[in-house]
Amino acid sequence: MGPWLIASVIAGFLSAIVTSGPALAQQVTWKVAIFGPPRAVTVPIEFLAKEMAAKTGGQLKIEPVYGEALSKATEMIDGLKAGAFEAGLLCASYYPGKLPLYTVLDLAMLTPDDVMVQARVQMAVAEHPAIVAEFKRWNLRMLLPGPLPQYQMMGKRRITKVEDLKGKMIAVAAPGSLPNLLINALLEKYKIPASEVRFANLGGDLDRYKAVVAGVADAGVVAAEFMSVAPKDITMLVAGRDILPNYLRVCLTTTGKVLTDRRADAVGFIAAEMNALRFAVSHRDDTIALTRELIQAKPDDPRPAYAFDITVKHGMVDPTVPLPMYKLNWMQDALVKAGNLKTPIDLAKITDASIRAEAEKRAGN
Repeated sequence: MGPWLIASVIAGFLSAIVTSGPALAQQVTWKVAIFGPPRAVTVPIEFLAKEMAAKTGGQLKIEPVYGEALSKATEMIDGLKAGAFEAGLLCASYYPGKLPLYTVLDLAMLTPDDVMVQARVQMAVAEHPAIVAEFKRWNLRMLLPGPLPQYQMMGKRRITKVEDLKGKMIAVAAPGSLPNLLINALLEKYKIPASEVRFANLGGDLDRYKAVVAGVADAGVVAAEFMSVAPKDITMLVAGRDILPNYLRVCLTTTGKVLTDRRADAVGFIAAEMNALRFAVSHRDDTIALTRELIQAKPDDPRPAYAFDITVKHGMVDPTVPLPMYKLNWMQDALVKAGNLKTPIDLAKITDASIRAEAEKRAGN
């Protein structure tokens, strides 16, 4: 339903200052963290800033700060809770698992067409006791809704093969991210110049998935589990593992000091990781049940089972937690090419295979 402006509850004296309180002894400035540039959704914030200055004689100043200068879009509620700034523009879907109840407004086809009705719906939901309690855990309070006009064009071009991407809009993420590395590698493999496609940075997996389903984008790079809930006209063009077979999604890292001071603990941790992964891949029902609990998925949500099956089928989790240097070399080359690293480094200086070898003996692999 769109972003919304929220502030720390400790700043809830706002209305009292405007309506009945005495003049402030000194000027107070509220910084409002906003991701992205000024746009339709920021107009209410800019209006609030103008009205607040007028009604307080300039004593209370609302200062919008754009472009993630104060906080990344995905870390806004953490910054608010820590008191790093006084208010921020939030989008609930950017914080998976942190505001699960409020994401009810993201349900497909829920939003009214009338913008004013949208605003009233957002405020009414925010005032529901369950939502108030959810906000309280993060010390938050909604100040303004952020209604946006809805996209109405739902048609999609039919794309059946990678070559059909020419001239199409592709939903991607931030520069240097995995989705962008993947699409660049895909275009290179199929010899499609980047100039022949259009890219749109549309946020996280859920946002990119919604954009493709709604027809806002013609194609997108999304997590595989979304295929289990995708409409029938959405098809997988190519699997990421086939385009980036050497990509390392997760690496366990620590510091040289920890390995020196607590080597036995490090070995024990890796051994425990091996045993845990071995249990997880060999106990399907238990792993899926725990996944549902952790992500608060409904019993009929097919995504946990889909993700488990595809992961095990293609060997995407190895309980022996190997340290494949050839993949690290490939990753480094890819990151240098993408501009994430300026120059290659000596990988031998940042890896220690002996910890894993000792852990493997302890785990009995």
